[in-house]
Amino acid sequence: MALQSRYVEEDLFLAEELSRLVQEAECTFTCDACRLQHPEDRTLSLRPCGHSFCPGCLRAHVICELDDRRFPVHCPACIGLHTNAEHGVVTNATVLELGISDEHYDVWVELEMSPISAVLHCRKCGNSSFVDRRDVEEMPTLQCPLPGCSNAWCKLCQTTIIVGGPRHTCNEPVDAVDHFADLKLLRDRMHQERDHKQLAYQLTHGTCRCRYLNS
Repeated sequence: MALQSRYVEEDLFLAEELSRLVQEAECTFTCDACRLQHPEDRTLSLRPCGHSFCPGCLRAHVICELDDRRFPVHCPACIGLHTNAEHGVVTNATVLELGISDEHYDVWVELEMSPISAVLHCRKCGNSSFVDRRDVEEMPTLQCPLPGCSNAWCKLCQTTIIVGGPRHTCNEPVDAVDHFADLKLLRDRMHQERDHKQLAYQLTHGTCRCRYLNS
């Protein structure tokens, strides 16, 4: 009896150990691209299709799509099925989790924002920024929006324009020297008009000090 009880206890212990090992065993999934088994904690699922991929396969697909400037990035499994069902889409959160290069992520951001914005590059400060696409399409003059840079230029001929200067036409590019010359001429004319008004007032009221005019 004692020996039988011992066997029963060992069987129970082995059953409990087996149950514990099964629970602790690493769960896996099958990647829908490479069809290999991977740890379940590395799975990346897309919505709304529900296809799952390992990071390596999905990263390679995203990079390939970005290199070809195709956006949005659709699920590779859905593309291969050629069905009318709604395709899964790679989101920005998934891209961040994949850990693509900074260069590819810059392309991602550009393509993601392209429907509502445009990239504006300033030749003066050498920087680029996103601006409202409607402003770029509607305004004839573009201006760098970055702090510390007030560069403005004509959208059609790319000629630099002085903010507050004379009206620009593409047939007559604005030159800074000509602009300042125009300002000097305008200032001289204003001074002449002021002097003429003062002289007319003095002649009218007999206060002019010129001996030839008062004689």
